[in-house]
Formats: sequence, structure tokens, C-alpha cells
Amino acid sequence: MAEEGKKYVLHGMYAECSMGTMKNYLNTDVGHGVIYQGQPLLNANDHAPQVNLTHFGDCNSKKIFEEAKKQADEKYKAESDDNFFERAGKAIAKTVTKAVVTLQECFASNKCQLDTPLPWRFCNEEHMIDGAPALTVGSVCPCKFGGIISIVETPESEENMEAELKSAQQVIAAVSKETVSVSMEPALAEIEVPVETLEKSSNKKINKKALKKGVQAALELGNKIKEMSDTVKVNLDSDVFDFPTEYIEFLKAYEEHKIVNGRYVLDNNGKTIALGHDVLPGEDFSQGLSIKEGELLAIQDLNKKYVRIKQKIDELNSEKFNYNIDKNGFTKREMLFFIDFEYNRGDGLVKREIDEEKQKNNPEPYGDLRTSIAILIAAVADKDYEKVDEVLMEEVENKDGKYLEGLKRRRMDEYELLRFGDYEKDDDITRDYKTNQK
Repeated sequence: MAEEGKKYVLHGMYAECSMGTMKNYLNTDVGHGVIYQGQPLLNANDHAPQVNLTHFGDCNSKKIFEEAKKQADEKYKAESDDNFFERAGKAIAKTVTKAVVTLQECFASNKCQLDTPLPWRFCNEEHMIDGAPALTVGSVCPCKFGGIISIVETPESEENMEAELKSAQQVIAAVSKETVSVSMEPALAEIEVPVETLEKSSNKKINKKALKKGVQAALELGNKIKEMSDTVKVNLDSDVFDFPTEYIEFLKAYEEHKIVNGRYVLDNNGKTIALGHDVLPGEDFSQGLSIKEGELLAIQDLNKKYVRIKQKIDELNSEKFNYNIDKNGFTKREMLFFIDFEYNRGDGLVKREIDEEKQKNNPEPYGDLRTSIAILIAAVADKDYEKVDEVLMEEVENKDGKYLEGLKRRRMDEYELLRFGDYEKDDDITRDYKTNQK
């Protein structure tokens, strides 16, 4: 099978964004002088929104909501002016209603608003098209709102992929830098490379080492971007957390057994549904929930747990405990760890008795804390991962005190999420999760 990253990108192929909800076509408005299979090849400069890149559905990036809020605030201010609160009766009501509707429209709309000022990265610089490196399936393009755009390969048989790879390599090899420089003239038509030229150039081989290096660099960039996102400090002023797609997929992997005919059905004798939502009095889920509805419900529940975590941090910093934890010192990954534990386990089921006399004379680290979540928050703040591991391995029994292997796997996955940014549901209970060796 063809090695990853060696295929060149044509007009009409698909791209996707890490923050988007759908794939969309890649386009070129003028072409660059090289045609393959009746379609022009693209280069690193084909990144213009609405020209080369089309929207990717809804945007899951927090930045787009911040932008919407900013626009809504500016519109609200412009419409209300300085005498807003001096207006009387109906005039005030009318303006307020209009502003509220504007805000609702802005926040209800999270459509993709592409902004890609930088060219594609990790292209094939060994082969230039129209003065810029050739675009390959290993290339990526960053969006201002936080998404990473990448090329989507359509499913093909190994034979077709091999044939297309060979032909694409020949097309690129056949067109020299000198030839391409001529094709930059707008008056000239695109060059359809003749078959005899391809045959003569078949002995020219693409720089496999350079391409492999480019693909590896692209993967490293993706990991680096993910790492940066995970380790950004969380500002606790907001009551809404930006849950990454990988984490939602992590939750869904634990609840796949609840899906029947494409919908989430009631579980646990009708007590829960979807990704762990506890059915509340008055809620009717007899018709089940779609996958998207289940995700939205989970995000609402997760944000409640996020608020609960913030309250716990404030409690630890109160005069009662005096832990002096930096409220905004936790990373996104650490906060996700707390939220997942609180979402799955609550404050924890392990009951701890506090020996006040011992704590007074010979205090034990975290010995004044009763709940597992409080100890985990304090231990993570201290980077005391041995204590984190100890607490997690205590929280592997159900309410009846019965050990459940599934709970241990969840605790191990939470540890891996915290330490290594690993969002994968792992069923291997024997893995050495402390060193991330599976």
C-alpha cells in the first residue's frame, strides 16, 4: 500500500478541520499549470477562505464564541447608546428585546468562519508548482480560531492507490521548476502533461526521505498543538468549559452499549441515559436521544461538574483548610481530569475519618480532607502523582463495596489523561499506565 503522505492534492478532494463537524471540497479558482486526471494540482498557497477552502459546518472552538460575544457586545452598545437607561416605557422594552434577540442569534450560531492567513505547512518542497511547494495529503493549514485543517483521503483499493501514487509522482517529476515558472503567466493556459513525457520521466523518483520527513513533522505538529491546547492554563472566571472533541469521544466510547438503532436508550433500569446523564424527575426519555442530543446533554452535565470543581477549589482555599491553591494555575488537561472524576464518581465513595488529634500533633499530607476529589485537586496542585494514583486505585468499588474491573479501567484512563494527554479508552487492565507503556 502507498506510504502515508505521498499523494498529491487535486481540486475537488476533501479537507476537514479539527474543530469542524463536516468535510468539504478543496477548490482552486485559476489552477497552477499542472493537470492530473483532468483536475489541477494544488500548492501551499491554496488556503484562501471561500476560494480554496469552504466552511466545515459548526465550529467547536471556544474562540469563535468569544468573537460572537464581542460582536454582540459592540452591537448592543451601539444600539443602546449613553442614554439607554433614561429612555422610558416602550422605547426601553423595544431596545432591550432587540439586543436580547441579537445576543441569542450570535450565541446560537457557531457556524465555521474560516480565517486562514498562513499557507499550508509540510508540503513537498522538493517539487514546486507555480512557485510554491506541492500540496500533499500530509499537509496541514491552521485557522485563526484554533482548528487545524488537513486533507481527507477517500477510501480506495490498494491497487488504485498504488497506480495513482505512481502517476502523480510522474506528473510532478515531469514538470521542472523552469517549466512551472513560465506557467505563472496568467495569459497561458494550464499544461496538460503528455503521456510520452510521463513515460520518459518514469525513471525520476520522488524524494521519499523528504516526504517521510514531512509526514513525520506534520504528525509532530499535530501532537505539539494538542499538547499546547491541553497545557493552557484555565481561567476559572467562566462557567463554561471548552471540552475537546477527543474527550467527548472518550466518554462516548464508555457508553456505546447504550446505543440501539442509532439512538441512546435508557440504561440502569431507567435511571440513566446517553453519556451518563442521571434522569431527573419530570424528564421523559422514553423515545431515546440522538447521538448529538446525548452529547449536548453530557456537555450541560459536565459544565455543572466544572462549577462544582471551582467551588471545591474555593473551599480548599478557605480559612478552614488554607491550601492556597492558584485558582487559575491548572491546565486544561488537569481540569478535565477533575471534571471526569467528578462526573463519573462524584466527590468519591471512599469514606475517610479524620484524626484531628493526629493532624494537630503530626499532620499527614491531605489528612484533613474527607473527599477523594478534594485530595486529588490538592495533590495535582502539588504535582504529587503518587497520591493521585493512590486515591484513584481506592475508588474502584461500587456503592455496595464490590470491586469492578470496569471502574479500575476508568481510573487508569483518567490517570493517563492527566499525565500523558491520552484520551483513549483502554480495555487492557494489565497495562503499566504509570509509564504510559501499554
